[in-house]
Order: sequence, then structure tokens, then C-alpha cells
Amino acid sequence: MICRTPIAGLVAACLLPAAAAHGLEVDRRIGNGHLSIAISARDGGAVCSLVHDGQELVNDHDHGRQLQYAWIYNDLGEPYNPTEAGSDLDQMKPTSTTHVLDVRSTATSLTTVCQPAYWFTPGRHPHTVNTAPVTNDVLTKTITLGHQGDRRVAVLDARVAVAAVPTGPAVTDIRIEAPTLYAHAVLSDHMIFDVRTGEERPVPPPKGMRKDQMNTRINRVTEHWRVPLLSSADGLHALAFYTPRAQDYWGSFTWDVPSEDPTNACTKLTAFFKHPAQAGKTYDYRTFLAVGTLAQVKESLRALGR
Repeated sequence: MICRTPIAGLVAACLLPAAAAHGLEVDRRIGNGHLSIAISARDGGAVCSLVHDGQELVNDHDHGRQLQYAWIYNDLGEPYNPTEAGSDLDQMKPTSTTHVLDVRSTATSLTTVCQPAYWFTPGRHPHTVNTAPVTNDVLTKTITLGHQGDRRVAVLDARVAVAAVPTGPAVTDIRIEAPTLYAHAVLSDHMIFDVRTGEERPVPPPKGMRKDQMNTRINRVTEHWRVPLLSSADGLHALAFYTPRAQDYWGSFTWDVPSEDPTNACTKLTAFFKHPAQAGKTYDYRTFLAVGTLAQVKESLRALGR
């Protein structure tokens, strides 16, 4: 997915007074004393807030951002693109086209079940192939705060059940952001961290980057033990995705998402999987999210690598 629309302003607190989806009370926040995560009906149950030490780390401007899952079928790009938080027409609205089917939570875990909206509604784009605004596929995700005694780590589990009757062409393969995160621009430093050796390599912005253009900073890191890591310049806030699963892992990326107004810029971090897929089958993905100071995130990643 790409930067969908120009940012008019950051939403620091995403639990807006949106109507509950299909009668469900969707808005939830969980925390473990180190980090807190929130979801909202406004974003179809996608994560709209991630707070560490008082700093909001998620950009929740339009429905193409957040910390969410989205996938592309048959390499067709956005014209065949279920998107957890909603469609491009949702923009800054207080509701989402995505159908939320179930929400369950405990003090430190969240589970949502939904049928994601397609990014483009039928006819919205000249190459759109989906025949309905919402897919028949079902996304089930569970977020658990803490892993093996490390409260700086959240476990992100997702299952995609591909519909037996698709709302579009027959499915042959999937490329899924599992997940993607549009992060607050305070995470301005990008680096590649080796969880096995502890070695790190800073990745500076590309030369000549235009203020209005999205730019790839880290381009397809294909070894799952080499982790793109985002940090604030002072090292007080940092985060990274890590997946131990080599099977179907396609690569990780980071992007700069600049703006004419620097307070509206953000950065994007994605873990991609790609594999053959077919109707009526289910596919599972596990990704770890480490959040803390830069030193803490490195320590958690090394432990995950072991």
C-alpha cells in the first residue's frame, strides 16, 4: 500500500466517537505498563494508536494508514486490495466500509474478526476488478502484549480465510502486508539490525528527496534475521517488526512519507509475505513487534533471534 492522501493533521488519540460497527462495541485500549495499543470502529478494528512512554507512534490520519493488515491478489495492486481499516472513499470519515464481525479483549490481548473493505470500490479505478465494496474474505487478528516475560514485545497473529466465493477474479496468489505500520515522524532514523550478531547499519534518506514524494529508504530486506528498525533521533522511542518464519516471507521495507508541513510527515514499515493462494483456504502469519527505547528494542530483537 502507498501513502493514500496528503496529511492534514495527526490524530493523537484515535478513539473517536464513531458508531460501533454492526452493533459491536469496537473501541478498545489495552496496555501492560510499557506500551498500550488501541483499536476503533472508525478504522474497522485496525490499530489506531500505539503509545510508548507517552509518545504516540501511529499515524491515524486516513483509512490507509494505522497499524493494519492489507493484501493484494494476483499481483494486481490496489485494484484488488482488501484493506483492514477501510477504503479510499472513507478518507477522514468517522466510519469504515470494513465489516467488523467480532471483537474480544482481555487486559493484555485484543482479537478482531472482520471482512475488509477493498481499497477501491467497484468502478472507482479504471483497473478495479473487485465486484463489491467489501470482500467475502475474513481476517482474524490477535494482538498479545508480552512474550516470554518481555513486555516490550507484542505478538501479532493473523489468519486470512480466502472466501470460497470471491468478490472478484479467481485467486491465484497473495502478497500481504502482515502487518504494515504508518508511524509518527518522530521515528526519523532508519537502520538495519542483525538479530544474530547485533550489528546495525544506518540508512540515510535518499539524496534529492522531494518534500511531496514518498521514497523507499530500506528496499526489500529478504533475510528475516536482518530487521528494519525505526528510532527517534534521541533513541528514546524505537520499534521494529521481526518474523522468524522464512517460509513465504517476501521481505521488509521502510518508506519516508514526507509532507510540505513537516509536522504531518510519517514513515512506513512493512513486513511482506507472498505465496500461492486459492479460494476456500486459510493462511496464518505471525510477526513480533518490539517497542521501547532503541537499546531496549535491540535487546528484545536479539532475544527473539535466539
